[in-house]
Amino acid sequence: MAGPRAGCAGRARRAGGRGRRGCRRRQGNKTRTVAERFAWVHSVERLKIAERLSAQRPAGRGPLNVCLQVNVSGEASKSGCAPEEAAALAQAIARLPALRLRGLMAIPAPADDEMQQRLPFRELRRIYESLSEMLREERETDRDGELNLRLFNLSRVDGRTLDRVVDAVLRHQRWSTGCADCTMASGAGDGASACPIRLNRDLLLGDEVTPGDGNALFRRRLGELFEIASANGRHVPIRQVFALVANIVLGDAGNPDQPLLTCAEARARAWEGSYRLTNPYDNAVGINLRAERRQGNAMFGVLGAFGLGQETNNVVDDLLLHGRPEPVLRATEACDPTYGQRLFEMQRNAYVRGGPTAFAPEEFGSGIEAQRRRLFFRLPAEAPANGGEAARSASGLTPWSLTVFHHGGLYLRFRDALQLRSDANLVYRISRLLIRGMNRTLTGLMTDDSEQLWLAGAVGRTDDPTGRVAVNDAISLAGGGSLFHVAIEHDEQRGRPRLTVGSVFSIGRMSSLDLRPILFEYLVRVANGSLPSSFSRQCHQEIRRFAMMLSQDLTLLQQRLTGSGVGTRIGILHLNETGAIQRENIEVGQR
Repeated sequence: MAGPRAGCAGRARRAGGRGRRGCRRRQGNKTRTVAERFAWVHSVERLKIAERLSAQRPAGRGPLNVCLQVNVSGEASKSGCAPEEAAALAQAIARLPALRLRGLMAIPAPADDEMQQRLPFRELRRIYESLSEMLREERETDRDGELNLRLFNLSRVDGRTLDRVVDAVLRHQRWSTGCADCTMASGAGDGASACPIRLNRDLLLGDEVTPGDGNALFRRRLGELFEIASANGRHVPIRQVFALVANIVLGDAGNPDQPLLTCAEARARAWEGSYRLTNPYDNAVGINLRAERRQGNAMFGVLGAFGLGQETNNVVDDLLLHGRPEPVLRATEACDPTYGQRLFEMQRNAYVRGGPTAFAPEEFGSGIEAQRRRLFFRLPAEAPANGGEAARSASGLTPWSLTVFHHGGLYLRFRDALQLRSDANLVYRISRLLIRGMNRTLTGLMTDDSEQLWLAGAVGRTDDPTGRVAVNDAISLAGGGSLFHVAIEHDEQRGRPRLTVGSVFSIGRMSSLDLRPILFEYLVRVANGSLPSSFSRQCHQEIRRFAMMLSQDLTLLQQRLTGSGVGTRIGILHLNETGAIQRENIEVGQR
């Protein structure tokens, strides 16, 4: 919201080229004219008027900017909602798709004394700041406990939100009554001549049509993509999630100008066996749309950033081309025979054995990309194999290896374990991995040290992105018995992990590193052998800034504990024969 506004005269005017502004109390029968011709409305006081303005706003004009009018003086002659009603009304207006809530407006009672005239605006400012803080921090009460409302952040979608949307759309009763007379409805589950609309619906629902836990993976994996994107600060409006569900079920790649199926077209696709054009896993990333339309859509921009179809490894492609290991192939085909190897068989045979069909590189490329996307949505997190997980070529046969976030599943497990205070072994193992990645990033040394954090930096002005000089002692993992310890904990406000420093004393707030999925991915890759600057220069610089700020915090704290004027111990870092970091101290006195 832009902020509170003083009242304005009852007129509409052109203002600096920004469009017309309406300030008079809106009458119900005049909202259409306002919605069609104006850019701002300063005096919305009732939900009914707001709903009309939203419904009557032309699609091509963009959202209508509105201010909520508050009767801060309680005058019977003035319009506006009561201050105690502002929170609920603001929430309701913010949810309307064609309106943009920009602030509050009030016309206080006139007063001769200037201080008395300012009091109502102070109250308006207080309401505005409380609402803004509640929306920003997603709290349901303000800090004083005076405002209380249920907030829905419609730009953040997680797995639970997706489940509610899927169930609301795909379990609607019209699916039963609307398809009752269709001769293809009864064949939706056999995969041979099934209606692609019903087939895609059943695959996304993951219900009793094809029993088994693997059948629920599609929607679960889609929800995990949204959770990773949200944790990275990329959000999708909920209205676009409804559009995504419709595109998954109805999408058709036969005509990009008409990318959704009708019932007649669905019957034609089934009779022709053209399921390649109705692939729901392709539809999930907008393959059925024109490239420019897909690239201009925020939702497909978020999902496209995962690289589904382009990311792969030798183990995955061996499964797709040669069917090895066979138990994994059977598991991924069992829940969805229609869009699996059957669609890819001709291109695969032409590539592997030089089959009867001449090899077509473009068809093969699009075919194998489609199968990689399907595998991401169908490959279990722990795929079955002879002898268990250890016998399944575990070097890369995981669903997240098919995205740019190879460790996305591990991040979600780590986040949940921290939040629920469960699986202490996983938390400890991943914490050590993150510390090793931090040490390699900050020192430039291929160290295996994962029990203590070294805040290394460079001396003087240098372009070297790493440093081997430390002014602080190494910081041990929690429970190491030192004065300070590394603390990796769940950040309640952000809903994701953070790395900071704790102490046996009360030391106040220290600098912390917000472990978004992109930073987690970076640190785990570096810990496993990637060069620090090869994956993300931005992540590299962010970690160095954090280390510098934390080092300054610790230095100031130690000076307060020990007194000023003491010498600074600078340490030169190097590796010993076991791969651990060693420090050689140099005393530097202060005058």
